[in-house]
Amino acid sequence: MVAFFSAIDAILWCLEVQQQLNDSVWPDDLLTQPGGKKETAPNNNEEVVFNGIRVRMGIHTGAPNCRRNPVTGRMDYFGPDVNRSARVSDTAHGGQVVMTQVIIIYSFIFYILYFIFLMIVLFLF
Repeated sequence: MVAFFSAIDAILWCLEVQQQLNDSVWPDDLLTQPGGKKETAPNNNEEVVFNGIRVRMGIHTGAPNCRRNPVTGRMDYFGPDVNRSARVSDTAHGGQVVMTQVIIIYSFIFYILYFIFLMIVLFLF
């Protein structure tokens, strides 16, 4: 599990990791496996859709219970929001990023506000 300051940070990180995994050079033995073979788009044999390891990711937001693990010294997260995050991730297939509706709404509002901010800045200057 990975925690972020904002949902937008989580979305951008997931997309970046998926892209990096897809762009990586994988051993030939891995590429011969059903879950790791290179796949191209049906209408374009040059556009790589999947390549190598496929990681499923889920995004949810909430306020988890946080405690420092006494052995590792790292933060540990507990509670219903953590459980929901795990369930959201479980619904994805390898190579997919799945998110709850609250994340989609939050992202939409964020980009609308960002667009309004840009328009104000461009109008003033």
